[in-house]
Amino acid sequence: MENGAAVNYWTPENPSNDFPRPDASVVQTSRLYFSTLGIVKGSFLKIKNINFGYNLPKDLIGKWHVNNLRLYVTGQNLFTFSKLKDYDPERGGGESFPMTRQIVFGLNLDF
Repeated sequence: MENGAAVNYWTPENPSNDFPRPDASVVQTSRLYFSTLGIVKGSFLKIKNINFGYNLPKDLIGKWHVNNLRLYVTGQNLFTFSKLKDYDPERGGGESFPMTRQIVFGLNLDF
């Protein structure tokens, strides 16, 4: 209890609660679905792939004897907006190995 506040346990008089009623006589590992206390709201918004490319104009690249010149950047797993800090909800599992963020810069040349 912090600052004198009572913990909101279930009781017959308080069925709208935050936590189950404690029961020291029950072996917790023997319960099939022991507790949902570890479940948190998992909604998220993710920007998974972004691609930007630009073809340089023919009149600019013609003097270099190039038919086509394209510059591009690609990003994967760039942003995840969630209440779960430093965790990718699509990955699942533990927090110790997050999804890899990848940014690739490139150049395509046609002669």
